[in-house]
Amino acid sequence: MAIIPNTEKLLDAEWFARWSSDPRVAFVVPHTRRLSAQADLRIEGARTPGRRMDLRPTGHGDMLLSRYGCPDAAPDTLVLTAKAAEQLKASAGSRVELLVSRDGGRVKGKHVFSVAGILPVQASAMAMAFLPLAQLEMVEAFKGGRAVPEFGWPGTAPVAYPVLDTMTLVLDKELDPLREALLLE
Repeated sequence: MAIIPNTEKLLDAEWFARWSSDPRVAFVVPHTRRLSAQADLRIEGARTPGRRMDLRPTGHGDMLLSRYGCPDAAPDTLVLTAKAAEQLKASAGSRVELLVSRDGGRVKGKHVFSVAGILPVQASAMAMAFLPLAQLEMVEAFKGGRAVPEFGWPGTAPVAYPVLDTMTLVLDKELDPLREALLLE
């Protein structure tokens, strides 16, 4: 049985680690942001535009893949649904270009993946590609403006957010209660 939440909620790595180590849980992987988890795919070297598809995260032990005899998607490999394979005219072993863009299409990225397997229509009737979570997160990072050096995609370097234990605020006059409460939050 798969449990997929209907709401967007940020769960930390500790939450996933705890559930991954629970013997009652066979496989757990975070879902990524839906709009960022789309890309155009096409057979390597094709001159045609890519086909827009949903990207889904996967990892070691993914029950959906193993149920249908597909290997785990390793780095630089992906697993396609039957509909995606049909649209791309791809088969196991095909090389597929993943095309992404941002900033209104002005900044583009491309990376080649090998097709590790094809899921039958019983697994999903949708055109989707299953990628290793880490590489799907790279697609998200690029769409969010970050550089992805592993793929040679341009962008800004990630910047750590400052973490402050305390803060001193010096003001000319006293804060009203609402602003004080907002600052304390």
